[in-house]
Amino acid sequence: MPVNFSDEIIIANFFREYLRCHEWEICQLVCSGGQAHMSISYTVYDRRKTVFPDVIAIKNNTILIGEIKGRFNESDKLKLLEIYVSSLAQDRLKKNISLRFNLIAEELEIKYALIHGQLDSMADPFVYQYKFNGLSFEICLPDSGVR
Repeated sequence: MPVNFSDEIIIANFFREYLRCHEWEICQLVCSGGQAHMSISYTVYDRRKTVFPDVIAIKNNTILIGEIKGRFNESDKLKLLEIYVSSLAQDRLKKNISLRFNLIAEELEIKYALIHGQLDSMADPFVYQYKFNGLSFEICLPDSGVR
């Protein structure tokens, strides 16, 4: 899929429908230029950071946190990795979601994902990839292949 601003909007709109059809509760879903309202503030490598994830959704006790781009984006992957290595970031995300949905923070798990339209991107050992093929999403699991 060629990359441009409207591709991200198309992917975001299809991903919104995908989440709804698969019974995810959407807390936040924005793409470039959108106004995200949920943020995560934390310290990583002795630097204070605040990020506004494109996607935050919950299903059962799983939080999906992700970034939407037209193609696989290494800097978005690194943003997710920074959240993963920061126990403060994880704790704050879990606390926010647990308070909003009356869940127990310690029972929540976080799933990190890149949502994009680059079908030929390689599987990654860290992130789930939801690859948009123009009609639906192919899910590429960490360290494995397409499901």
